[in-house]
Amino acid sequence: MTWFLFLFSVAFVATGSTMILYTNRSRQFFDTAVKALPEKIMAIIAVVVGLLLLLSAGSVVHSGFVYLLGLLAIIKAAVIFFNPGQVWVKLKRFYLEEGSDQLYRLHGIILLVVGTALFSWIF
Repeated sequence: MTWFLFLFSVAFVATGSTMILYTNRSRQFFDTAVKALPEKIMAIIAVVVGLLLLLSAGSVVHSGFVYLLGLLAIIKAAVIFFNPGQVWVKLKRFYLEEGSDQLYRLHGIILLVVGTALFSWIF
């Protein structure tokens, strides 16, 4: 399952770099993607990614962190699917409409660091 972690870490590094360098385009892309993709499909994707992370956690040096990422992905899927107290709607509105450019850059930095760490733990 190292192939999945490799793809996952490369996607994190690429997405993080793009969010840092091209903040406005990233914001437009996420806005379009979130509005075009039904919430049930997003929840299914999050569950699949979470399960793949849980399955591949044993193949890295720091498996606890990958296991935590998998659990967070599954929790995210549950929040999207069940939407208790309109939490997903509020988060989506904040991130897509009210969040500043600095928030997007911070998110990009976090993705870049996590992706680089995952990449280094694979080998």
